[in-house]
Amino acid sequence: VYGTSLNVVGEFEFGSALDNSGDHITLLNPDGEILLDFIFGDDPPWPESADGEGDSLVLLDPLAGPDHEAFTSWRSSSSTGGNPGTDDRRTLVGDPFLDRDGDGISALLEHLLSTSDLRPDQLGDFLTWKQGVDGETELFLNFSLAARSVEFPGIEMSSNLREWNPVPASPLFHEHLSAGRARYRWVLPAPRPSQRYFRIRVSQRTP
Repeated sequence: VYGTSLNVVGEFEFGSALDNSGDHITLLNPDGEILLDFIFGDDPPWPESADGEGDSLVLLDPLAGPDHEAFTSWRSSSSTGGNPGTDDRRTLVGDPFLDRDGDGISALLEHLLSTSDLRPDQLGDFLTWKQGVDGETELFLNFSLAARSVEFPGIEMSSNLREWNPVPASPLFHEHLSAGRARYRWVLPAPRPSQRYFRIRVSQRTP
């Protein structure tokens, strides 16, 4: 879904514009059978940047039989204006372990974060935390849902920088961001060690 237009492979008849505030879409085949019938939204938790701000709504995995009415099945497009009819996911080119800008963030992690390996970045701009009212720790990670061939990231923790283990919490969707990105959070219950370190675990998906 892009602005007020809908792009579908094949021939179809479309008599009016889509509404930027959400709409009901029904797609029929030539025999009049329903292929798709769903309602999309524009208010959170749907991507706000696709509400007339230039981004498109893009399905995360259109070939996996997604629930089209679930906001978690969608993301914002990776570029302003979208690219209807083509795949806008971004591919990592080159050695995933390189760190050309010397910021301590590998090319593979830069790919996940949708940053450049030619310009230094601060990891703290993407992985943040805050203390909850009941003593729990909330970790937040901003990353790209349009990064091709990358597994869903994980967070690992350590108390000594030698032994690392996955955090004892499952990722929870927090909000959609622009340019194909999203924010997820992990909630770690109290009590907690006096000192903890966190790092992002990212790996390439096997073709």
